[in-house]
Amino acid sequence: MVQVEEQYRTSVRLSPLQRIRLLVTGTVPTSRRSRPGWRGSLQFYAFRCPVHGLMENYPQGYGRVLRCPHCDEKAAKNGAQI
Repeated sequence: MVQVEEQYRTSVRLSPLQRIRLLVTGTVPTSRRSRPGWRGSLQFYAFRCPVHGLMENYPQGYGRVLRCPHCDEKAAKNGAQI
């Protein structure tokens, strides 16, 4: 299990205030970003994945769910629907 966590370390840097907010609410906004092909920018959030630890992603779908990109990648390889 330690090997998996080391493989998926993220470079999310949080201030002390953001760390407290993460502990209290479970998510914390980090920055607004745009990716190639996007028309605008989206707010990215830091959150804790039970498997991979501290992760960062943007809310996805109509339910605006935060999903771990590594768990999604693993599920897609296994043929599971996300």
